[in-house]
Amino acid sequence: MISEENLLLLIWKISLVLALGAIAIFAVLVAARARSTRRERRRQVRARELSALMHTVLQSPVDLPPECLPKLAKKDFPILLDVALEMIRTVRGSYVDQIIALVTHLGLYPHLALEAAQGGRASRRKALLLIGYYPDDRSRDILFAAARDPDPYLQITALRGLARHGEIDCSDVLRALAKTTQTNTLMLADVLGRFGETALPVLHDLATTVPDGADETARRHVRRAAIMAIGTIGALGSTTVLRGLLRERDAPLRAAAATALGRIGDPVAVPELAALLRDKAVEVRIRAAEALGELQDEIALPALVMALNDAAWGVRFRAAEALGRTGGKGLVALRAIARRDGPEGEIASQVLAEMAVAG
Repeated sequence: MISEENLLLLIWKISLVLALGAIAIFAVLVAARARSTRRERRRQVRARELSALMHTVLQSPVDLPPECLPKLAKKDFPILLDVALEMIRTVRGSYVDQIIALVTHLGLYPHLALEAAQGGRASRRKALLLIGYYPDDRSRDILFAAARDPDPYLQITALRGLARHGEIDCSDVLRALAKTTQTNTLMLADVLGRFGETALPVLHDLATTVPDGADETARRHVRRAAIMAIGTIGALGSTTVLRGLLRERDAPLRAAAATALGRIGDPVAVPELAALLRDKAVEVRIRAAEALGELQDEIALPALVMALNDAAWGVRFRAAEALGRTGGKGLVALRAIARRDGPEGEIASQVLAEMAVAG
Protein backbone atom coordinates (compact mmCIF):
# COMPACT_ATOMS: atom_id res chain seq x y z
CA MET A 1 0.00 0.00 0.00
CA ILE A 2 1.37 3.41 -1.02
CA SER A 3 2.14 5.78 1.79
CA GLU A 4 0.56 9.19 2.15
CA GLU A 5 3.94 10.84 1.59
CA ASN A 6 4.57 8.91 -1.64
CA LEU A 7 1.04 9.63 -2.82
CA LEU A 8 1.53 13.34 -2.33
CA LEU A 9 4.86 13.15 -4.13
CA LEU A 10 3.22 11.31 -7.04
CA ILE A 11 0.44 13.89 -7.23
CA TRP A 12 3.03 16.68 -7.19
CA LYS A 13 4.98 15.05 -10.04
CA ILE A 14 1.84 14.52 -12.13
CA SER A 15 0.82 18.14 -11.53
CA LEU A 16 4.27 19.30 -12.56
CA VAL A 17 4.15 17.23 -15.75
CA LEU A 18 0.69 18.58 -16.59
CA ALA A 19 1.83 22.14 -15.91
CA LEU A 20 4.91 21.73 -18.09
CA GLY A 21 2.73 20.18 -20.80
CA ALA A 22 0.32 23.10 -20.64
CA ILE A 23 3.21 25.55 -20.85
CA ALA A 24 4.61 23.69 -23.85
CA ILE A 25 1.22 23.68 -25.62
CA PHE A 26 0.80 27.38 -24.87
CA ALA A 27 4.26 28.10 -26.25
CA VAL A 28 3.48 26.14 -29.44
CA LEU A 29 0.18 28.04 -29.88
CA VAL A 30 1.91 31.39 -29.34
CA ALA A 31 4.60 30.50 -31.84
CA ALA A 32 2.03 29.31 -34.37
CA ARG A 33 0.01 32.49 -33.91
CA ALA A 34 3.16 34.57 -34.34
CA ARG A 35 4.03 32.71 -37.55
CA SER A 36 0.49 33.15 -38.83
CA THR A 37 0.60 36.87 -38.02
CA ARG A 38 3.94 37.26 -39.79
CA ARG A 39 2.60 35.40 -42.84
CA GLU A 40 -0.49 37.59 -42.92
CA ARG A 41 1.59 40.74 -42.62
CA ARG A 42 3.85 39.61 -45.44
CA ARG A 43 0.77 38.79 -47.51
CA GLN A 44 -0.71 42.24 -46.87
CA VAL A 45 2.57 43.91 -47.81
CA ARG A 46 2.75 41.86 -51.01
CA ALA A 47 -0.90 42.62 -51.79
CA ARG A 48 -0.18 46.34 -51.52
CA GLU A 49 2.86 45.95 -53.79
CA LEU A 50 0.87 44.05 -56.43
CA SER A 51 -2.01 46.52 -56.19
CA ALA A 52 0.39 49.41 -56.67
CA LEU A 53 1.97 47.63 -59.64
CA MET A 54 -1.42 47.07 -61.29
CA HIS A 55 -2.57 50.65 -60.73
CA THR A 56 0.73 51.97 -62.12
CA VAL A 57 0.45 49.88 -65.28
CA LEU A 58 -3.26 50.60 -65.79
CA GLN A 59 -2.76 54.34 -65.35
CA SER A 60 0.37 54.54 -67.46
CA PRO A 61 0.06 57.08 -70.31
CA VAL A 62 1.76 54.58 -72.64
CA ASP A 63 1.04 50.90 -73.13
CA LEU A 64 3.68 48.76 -71.48
CA PRO A 65 4.57 45.60 -73.42
CA PRO A 66 4.19 42.30 -71.49
CA GLU A 67 7.95 41.74 -71.49
CA CYS A 68 8.37 44.85 -69.34
CA LEU A 69 6.24 43.38 -66.56
CA PRO A 70 7.92 41.61 -63.64
CA LYS A 71 7.95 37.84 -63.35
CA LEU A 72 5.84 36.72 -60.40
CA ALA A 73 6.52 33.79 -58.15
CA LYS A 74 3.97 30.99 -57.80
CA LYS A 75 3.11 32.13 -54.27
CA ASP A 76 2.12 35.55 -55.66
CA PHE A 77 -0.77 34.22 -57.74
CA PRO A 78 -3.32 33.67 -54.94
CA ILE A 79 -2.58 37.20 -53.72
CA LEU A 80 -2.84 38.61 -57.25
CA LEU A 81 -6.22 36.87 -57.63
CA ASP A 82 -7.55 38.57 -54.49
CA VAL A 83 -6.20 41.94 -55.64
CA ALA A 84 -7.80 41.58 -59.07
CA LEU A 85 -11.19 40.60 -57.63
CA GLU A 86 -11.11 43.55 -55.25
CA MET A 87 -10.32 45.94 -58.10
CA ILE A 88 -13.06 44.52 -60.32
CA ARG A 89 -15.67 44.99 -57.60
CA THR A 90 -15.24 48.76 -57.85
CA VAL A 91 -15.11 49.26 -61.64
CA ARG A 92 -17.20 48.57 -64.74
CA GLY A 93 -16.90 48.31 -68.50
CA SER A 94 -13.63 48.42 -70.39
CA TYR A 95 -11.60 48.90 -67.21
CA VAL A 96 -12.50 45.33 -66.24
CA ASP A 97 -11.12 44.11 -69.58
CA GLN A 98 -7.89 46.00 -68.91
CA ILE A 99 -7.54 44.34 -65.51
CA ILE A 100 -8.08 40.90 -67.05
CA ALA A 101 -5.52 41.60 -69.78
CA LEU A 102 -2.98 42.75 -67.20
CA VAL A 103 -3.28 39.76 -64.85
CA THR A 104 -3.09 37.50 -67.89
CA HIS A 105 0.19 39.13 -68.92
CA LEU A 106 1.38 38.64 -65.34
CA GLY A 107 0.85 34.89 -65.77
CA LEU A 108 -2.28 34.37 -63.65
CA TYR A 109 -4.43 32.37 -66.09
CA PRO A 110 -2.74 28.93 -65.65
CA HIS A 111 -3.15 29.31 -61.88
CA LEU A 112 -6.85 30.14 -62.35
CA ALA A 113 -7.46 27.13 -64.59
CA LEU A 114 -5.72 24.81 -62.12
CA GLU A 115 -7.56 26.19 -59.09
CA ALA A 116 -10.93 26.04 -60.86
CA ALA A 117 -10.39 22.32 -61.49
CA GLN A 118 -8.48 21.12 -58.43
CA GLY A 119 -8.57 23.75 -55.69
CA GLY A 120 -10.55 23.79 -52.49
CA ARG A 121 -14.09 25.13 -52.47
CA ALA A 122 -13.14 28.72 -51.59
CA SER A 123 -10.21 28.91 -54.02
CA ARG A 124 -12.28 27.32 -56.81
CA ARG A 125 -15.02 29.91 -56.32
CA LYS A 126 -12.53 32.78 -56.43
CA ALA A 127 -10.93 31.41 -59.58
CA LEU A 128 -14.32 30.96 -61.25
CA LEU A 129 -15.34 34.48 -60.31
CA LEU A 130 -12.37 35.92 -62.19
CA ILE A 131 -12.57 33.44 -65.09
CA GLY A 132 -16.12 34.66 -65.63
CA TYR A 133 -14.65 37.95 -66.89
CA TYR A 134 -12.35 36.27 -69.41
CA PRO A 135 -13.19 36.06 -73.14
CA ASP A 136 -15.32 33.16 -74.29
CA ASP A 137 -12.45 31.09 -75.69
CA ARG A 138 -10.68 31.07 -72.31
CA SER A 139 -13.68 30.73 -70.00
CA ARG A 140 -16.46 28.79 -71.70
CA ASP A 141 -15.28 25.20 -71.12
CA ILE A 142 -14.16 25.85 -67.55
CA LEU A 143 -17.43 27.58 -66.63
CA PHE A 144 -19.57 24.91 -68.28
CA ALA A 145 -17.75 22.21 -66.31
CA ALA A 146 -18.23 24.08 -63.03
CA ALA A 147 -21.90 24.74 -63.83
CA ARG A 148 -22.42 20.97 -63.70
CA ASP A 149 -20.52 20.60 -60.42
CA PRO A 150 -22.44 19.03 -57.50
CA ASP A 151 -21.58 22.04 -55.33
CA PRO A 152 -24.51 24.45 -55.78
CA TYR A 153 -22.52 27.60 -55.03
CA LEU A 154 -19.92 26.70 -57.63
CA GLN A 155 -22.82 26.22 -60.04
CA ILE A 156 -24.12 29.69 -59.24
CA THR A 157 -20.67 31.27 -59.64
CA ALA A 158 -20.16 29.58 -63.01
CA LEU A 159 -23.62 30.55 -64.24
CA ARG A 160 -23.00 34.17 -63.29
CA GLY A 161 -19.88 34.10 -65.44
CA LEU A 162 -21.66 32.41 -68.35
CA ALA A 163 -24.44 35.02 -68.21
CA ARG A 164 -21.89 37.70 -69.10
CA HIS A 165 -21.30 36.06 -72.47
CA GLY A 166 -24.83 36.62 -73.74
CA GLU A 167 -25.05 34.39 -76.79
CA ILE A 168 -23.87 31.16 -75.14
CA ASP A 169 -26.49 28.37 -75.20
CA CYS A 170 -26.72 27.20 -71.60
CA SER A 171 -29.98 25.28 -71.96
CA ASP A 172 -28.60 21.92 -70.84
CA VAL A 173 -26.86 23.48 -67.84
CA LEU A 174 -29.93 25.45 -66.80
CA ARG A 175 -32.11 22.34 -67.02
CA ALA A 176 -29.65 20.48 -64.83
CA LEU A 177 -30.43 22.98 -62.06
CA ALA A 178 -33.68 21.15 -61.43
CA LYS A 179 -31.67 18.66 -59.37
CA THR A 180 -29.61 21.17 -57.42
CA THR A 181 -29.40 21.12 -53.63
CA GLN A 182 -28.93 24.90 -53.51
CA THR A 183 -31.80 26.72 -51.79
CA ASN A 184 -30.83 30.39 -52.05
CA THR A 185 -33.78 31.33 -54.26
CA LEU A 186 -32.97 35.03 -54.55
CA MET A 187 -29.38 34.34 -55.62
CA LEU A 188 -30.43 31.80 -58.23
CA ALA A 189 -33.20 34.07 -59.56
CA ASP A 190 -30.72 36.93 -59.93
CA VAL A 191 -28.33 34.76 -61.94
CA LEU A 192 -31.04 33.25 -64.16
CA GLY A 193 -32.43 36.69 -64.92
CA ARG A 194 -29.06 37.80 -66.28
CA PHE A 195 -29.34 35.44 -69.24
CA GLY A 196 -32.11 37.59 -70.71
CA GLU A 197 -34.75 36.70 -73.28
CA THR A 198 -32.62 34.05 -74.98
CA ALA A 199 -33.04 31.89 -71.86
CA LEU A 200 -36.84 32.24 -71.67
CA PRO A 201 -37.71 28.88 -73.32
CA VAL A 202 -35.60 27.07 -70.74
CA LEU A 203 -36.88 29.23 -67.89
CA HIS A 204 -40.47 28.49 -68.95
CA ASP A 205 -39.65 24.78 -68.78
CA LEU A 206 -37.99 25.12 -65.38
CA ALA A 207 -40.98 27.05 -64.05
CA THR A 208 -43.61 24.61 -65.26
CA THR A 209 -42.19 21.10 -65.48
CA VAL A 210 -41.55 18.63 -62.69
CA PRO A 211 -38.45 16.56 -63.60
CA ASP A 212 -38.13 13.00 -62.36
CA GLY A 213 -35.67 12.26 -59.60
CA ALA A 214 -35.48 15.80 -58.23
CA ASP A 215 -35.74 16.54 -54.55
CA GLU A 216 -39.10 18.17 -53.80
CA THR A 217 -37.68 21.11 -51.85
CA ALA A 218 -34.96 21.80 -54.41
CA ARG A 219 -37.42 21.45 -57.27
CA ARG A 220 -39.77 23.99 -55.71
CA HIS A 221 -36.85 26.33 -55.12
CA VAL A 222 -35.65 26.12 -58.74
CA ARG A 223 -39.16 26.61 -60.11
CA ARG A 224 -39.71 29.68 -57.95
CA ALA A 225 -36.32 31.14 -58.95
CA ALA A 226 -37.18 30.59 -62.63
CA ILE A 227 -40.52 32.39 -62.19
CA MET A 228 -38.80 35.32 -60.49
CA ALA A 229 -36.23 35.47 -63.30
CA ILE A 230 -39.01 35.48 -65.90
CA GLY A 231 -40.53 38.49 -64.14
CA THR A 232 -37.16 40.24 -64.10
CA ILE A 233 -36.70 39.72 -67.84
CA GLY A 234 -40.20 41.11 -68.35
CA ALA A 235 -41.16 39.74 -71.78
CA LEU A 236 -44.86 39.83 -72.71
CA GLY A 237 -44.47 36.39 -74.25
CA SER A 238 -44.17 34.93 -70.76
CA THR A 239 -47.66 36.03 -69.70
CA THR A 240 -49.40 32.82 -70.80
CA VAL A 241 -46.95 30.64 -68.87
CA LEU A 242 -47.28 32.75 -65.73
CA ARG A 243 -51.08 32.80 -65.89
CA GLY A 244 -51.02 29.01 -65.90
CA LEU A 245 -48.83 29.05 -62.79
CA LEU A 246 -51.48 31.03 -60.89
CA ARG A 247 -53.33 27.71 -60.57
CA GLU A 248 -50.36 25.89 -58.99
CA ARG A 249 -51.06 23.93 -55.82
CA ASP A 250 -47.96 25.36 -54.13
CA ALA A 251 -48.66 28.81 -52.65
CA PRO A 252 -45.11 30.27 -53.02
CA LEU A 253 -45.25 29.45 -56.74
CA ARG A 254 -48.62 31.17 -57.13
CA ALA A 255 -47.25 34.18 -55.25
CA ALA A 256 -44.12 34.33 -57.40
CA ALA A 257 -46.19 34.11 -60.59
CA ALA A 258 -48.42 36.98 -59.40
CA THR A 259 -45.38 39.16 -58.71
CA ALA A 260 -43.88 38.33 -62.10
CA LEU A 261 -47.11 39.25 -63.88
CA GLY A 262 -47.13 42.59 -62.08
CA ARG A 263 -43.61 43.29 -63.28
CA ILE A 264 -44.40 42.36 -66.88
CA GLY A 265 -47.47 44.60 -66.86
CA ASP A 266 -49.75 42.73 -69.25
CA PRO A 267 -53.35 43.78 -68.46
CA VAL A 268 -54.71 40.48 -69.76
CA ALA A 269 -53.82 38.96 -66.38
CA VAL A 270 -55.87 41.44 -64.32
CA PRO A 271 -59.02 39.27 -63.89
CA GLU A 272 -56.99 36.28 -62.69
CA LEU A 273 -54.94 38.41 -60.30
CA ALA A 274 -58.13 39.95 -58.94
CA ALA A 275 -59.48 36.44 -58.31
CA LEU A 276 -56.32 35.66 -56.33
CA LEU A 277 -57.37 38.26 -53.75
CA ARG A 278 -59.63 35.46 -52.44
CA ASP A 279 -56.81 32.88 -52.34
CA LYS A 280 -56.53 30.85 -49.16
CA ALA A 281 -52.85 31.79 -48.70
CA VAL A 282 -52.10 35.23 -47.24
CA GLU A 283 -48.81 35.48 -49.15
CA VAL A 284 -50.63 34.96 -52.45
CA ARG A 285 -53.28 37.57 -51.65
CA ILE A 286 -50.59 40.11 -50.76
CA ARG A 287 -48.62 39.49 -53.98
CA ALA A 288 -51.80 39.67 -56.05
CA ALA A 289 -52.67 43.06 -54.54
CA GLU A 290 -49.14 44.32 -55.20
CA ALA A 291 -49.32 43.13 -58.80
CA LEU A 292 -52.65 44.90 -59.32
CA GLY A 293 -51.04 48.03 -57.95
CA GLU A 294 -48.40 47.70 -60.67
CA LEU A 295 -50.99 47.14 -63.39
CA GLN A 296 -53.30 50.00 -62.25
CA ASP A 297 -56.32 48.69 -64.13
CA GLU A 298 -59.78 49.87 -63.04
CA ILE A 299 -61.25 46.43 -63.78
CA ALA A 300 -59.72 45.26 -60.50
CA LEU A 301 -61.28 48.03 -58.35
CA PRO A 302 -64.25 46.00 -56.99
CA ALA A 303 -61.96 43.16 -55.92
CA LEU A 304 -59.50 45.59 -54.31
CA VAL A 305 -62.28 47.32 -52.38
CA MET A 306 -63.46 43.94 -51.08
CA ALA A 307 -59.87 43.13 -50.06
CA LEU A 308 -59.90 46.08 -47.66
CA ASN A 309 -61.93 43.83 -45.34
CA ASP A 310 -59.37 40.99 -45.48
CA ALA A 311 -58.44 39.46 -42.13
CA ALA A 312 -54.73 39.99 -42.85
CA TRP A 313 -53.37 43.51 -42.35
CA GLY A 314 -50.80 43.05 -45.14
CA VAL A 315 -53.52 42.27 -47.67
CA ARG A 316 -55.60 45.28 -46.61
CA PHE A 317 -52.56 47.57 -46.82
CA ARG A 318 -51.46 46.39 -50.29
CA ALA A 319 -55.03 46.56 -51.60
CA ALA A 320 -55.37 50.14 -50.33
CA GLU A 321 -52.03 51.01 -51.93
CA ALA A 322 -53.20 49.50 -55.23
CA LEU A 323 -56.39 51.60 -55.12
CA GLY A 324 -54.33 54.73 -54.54
CA ARG A 325 -51.87 53.91 -57.31
CA THR A 326 -54.68 53.24 -59.78
CA GLY A 327 -55.82 56.85 -59.36
CA GLY A 328 -59.09 58.15 -60.77
CA LYS A 329 -61.95 55.97 -59.55
CA GLY A 330 -59.57 54.05 -57.29
CA LEU A 331 -58.54 57.17 -55.43
CA VAL A 332 -62.14 58.32 -55.17
CA ALA A 333 -63.13 54.95 -53.69
CA LEU A 334 -60.23 55.09 -51.23
CA ARG A 335 -61.24 58.54 -50.00
CA ALA A 336 -64.85 57.47 -49.56
CA ILE A 337 -63.85 54.35 -47.63
CA ALA A 338 -61.53 56.39 -45.38
CA ARG A 339 -64.64 58.00 -43.85
CA ARG A 340 -65.97 54.64 -42.65
CA ASP A 341 -65.42 53.03 -39.29
CA GLY A 342 -63.62 49.71 -38.96
CA PRO A 343 -60.51 48.12 -40.50
CA GLU A 344 -61.24 49.23 -44.06
CA GLY A 345 -61.63 52.88 -43.11
CA GLU A 346 -58.54 52.76 -40.92
CA ILE A 347 -56.29 51.27 -43.62
CA ALA A 348 -57.65 53.64 -46.27
CA SER A 349 -56.91 56.64 -44.04
CA GLN A 350 -53.40 55.37 -43.33
CA VAL A 351 -52.55 54.93 -47.01
CA LEU A 352 -53.99 58.32 -47.92
CA ALA A 353 -51.90 59.94 -45.19
CA GLU A 354 -48.75 58.23 -46.50
CA MET A 355 -49.56 59.35 -50.04
CA ALA A 356 -49.95 62.93 -48.83
CA VAL A 357 -46.55 62.83 -47.10
CA ALA A 358 -44.90 61.32 -50.19
CA GLY A 359 -46.38 64.12 -52.30
